[in-house]
Amino acid sequence: MTTMDPMEEDTDMRQRREIAGGWARNVARPGLGALTALATMVLAGCDVDSILDVEDPDKATVEDIQDPANLPAVRAHAVGEFQVAYAGRGAGQDNSFILFSGLLGDEYEASGTFPTRVEVDRRNIDVANSTTQTTFRLMHRARIAAQRSAEAFGEHEPGTRPHAEAHVLAGFMYNAFGEMYCSGVPFSELPPGESPVYGDPLPTDEIFQEAASWFSEGASLATGAGAENEVHAAAIGQARALLNLGQYDQAAALVTDVPTDYSFQIFHDGATGRQWNGMWNFINNVQRWRIPDRAGGNGLPYRSDGTEVDPSGNIIEEGDPRIVWFHDGVGFDTSVEQFSQMKYPTRETPTPVATGIEARLIEAEAALNQGDQATFLAIHNDLRATEGLEPFTDEEAAGLGHDGLVDLHFKERAYWLWQTGHRLGDLRRLIRQYDRDSEEVFPSGTYHKGGGFGSVARGSHVDPCLDGADPGGEVHEPPFSGKQAHAGRGQGLSAGDTVACQRAVVDQRGHGQGGEKVAHLGFSRGDAQRNAFARGYGDGARWLGGTAVGEAVETAAGGLKPVEHCRFEIGDRVDTRGNRGQFSQNLGGWGEGRAIGGLPCKQRAAPGGGVEAGDRGREGLATGPRGIVDRRAH
Repeated sequence: MTTMDPMEEDTDMRQRREIAGGWARNVARPGLGALTALATMVLAGCDVDSILDVEDPDKATVEDIQDPANLPAVRAHAVGEFQVAYAGRGAGQDNSFILFSGLLGDEYEASGTFPTRVEVDRRNIDVANSTTQTTFRLMHRARIAAQRSAEAFGEHEPGTRPHAEAHVLAGFMYNAFGEMYCSGVPFSELPPGESPVYGDPLPTDEIFQEAASWFSEGASLATGAGAENEVHAAAIGQARALLNLGQYDQAAALVTDVPTDYSFQIFHDGATGRQWNGMWNFINNVQRWRIPDRAGGNGLPYRSDGTEVDPSGNIIEEGDPRIVWFHDGVGFDTSVEQFSQMKYPTRETPTPVATGIEARLIEAEAALNQGDQATFLAIHNDLRATEGLEPFTDEEAAGLGHDGLVDLHFKERAYWLWQTGHRLGDLRRLIRQYDRDSEEVFPSGTYHKGGGFGSVARGSHVDPCLDGADPGGEVHEPPFSGKQAHAGRGQGLSAGDTVACQRAVVDQRGHGQGGEKVAHLGFSRGDAQRNAFARGYGDGARWLGGTAVGEAVETAAGGLKPVEHCRFEIGDRVDTRGNRGQFSQNLGGWGEGRAIGGLPCKQRAAPGGGVEAGDRGREGLATGPRGIVDRRAH
């Protein structure tokens, strides 16, 4: 079906040479007649110097951005930034949402040499990982470009198809943030010609609610404009956000009218590297990613279940037609075998963002949660029939039980939606909504490059994700002093319960994960938590800056240790006189200081050596400017 192609309606867009290249340029070269006329003017005594006084067409000013004549360029910019952030590109080989989320889950394995990418694959990510910073920036650039496009069309051409499209693109970016990043992602704004407006960190549920809001408005605008393509895209996008919120029936109701053969796609082109399909580039072209098979021992058997072909596409061993792969020599690191894919066989293959198949799978999950096994199986079997796959029988389903049907459903989602940015969100939903343990859901055995997988991924070991609150400190620079977020819904926790594991964990909703009793952290239902993070690390909730006065925490070495007098929070002013160390969540070790107007404090930050005023560490000085503890702890 016709999809997100900005060339189809706007005549002005045909003047643009590159859909994904930002602002448009189309400067004509003077022909012979023009040169002759110019020479005549000079001979006639014109001011020669004035000929050089020309406007530079390469620089887009604030006035250019706000000029209604340039709306096609604003729209092209939004589409181009979305393509790069969501599906990747060739130039620069930046990591997109699809690539990075697949690497953090079980869809891809690293076959390159970049240690920052291997860290993500192993879920053992350093706080200064530059690759995660790049992905974070690209996604925010796409979000802001879409919002600017929505604002521009809202002012000059409200209610049009491009106006609706911009809302849909913004919705998909918000949803992507919620699926890939830990709770507490800040969303800042960059008004043209003005200083940045730094946003508050949002908990995961609020990110999905924001996404749903953008989709809802986009659907309303698209309906008014008669833009059926955007109506369906917005319906699927909003349903996806509601599915992430556990609102299964509401999600299913939104996609009833979406045809099964519908597809909202990103179009790629071979004209420039920026326009290439990022998955083809990373896997088939430069061989930095590969297709795994039972990653970590418990990942899905993509290659075993799939169809193996040769590099020309000739079938070697027929399997599931939704997963087509081939042996491609060795990876870029020259040490592991390379297994490439055929979902995106060329650099110009479109990337599906939202499809009618996803709509049917949303309906199937709603039926599953209603206990309607007949409808659940009928939806899956109707889809499988389109690819010639055997149906699931009632007898098979009866032997699986509810948990087995959940496994079946999520495996079907993984194969239908392979390499489209859905898998990581689904793995996290299995933990969040279906009470699965992370070690069961995420690869957890032997890593294919040797060693094992890390227990945390810039967030909690029970919910692997990327840390959007502090992805290296380059996007949202000022510390979020005093920002709080409510724990929200969830099981209440009371101080006094025994911590049953070395890493006590409390999630952003205020309840424990993995069946562990979590306590002595002082959190109860509805408590306010800094940056929406409530993950205790056994030594005093590192991300929260400590616990309340007099409470005990279980240390990594075992046993309970009292926390003396008070805690340090982001934005606290501390007295570093007398060579007292300042609390540092990144540098580790012990920090002592005096809160201004309070009593002496002592706080265990993380395993490591002592931190004293003036000491230098990986993140810089242990003493903050003017005695203020900031989020980078320097």
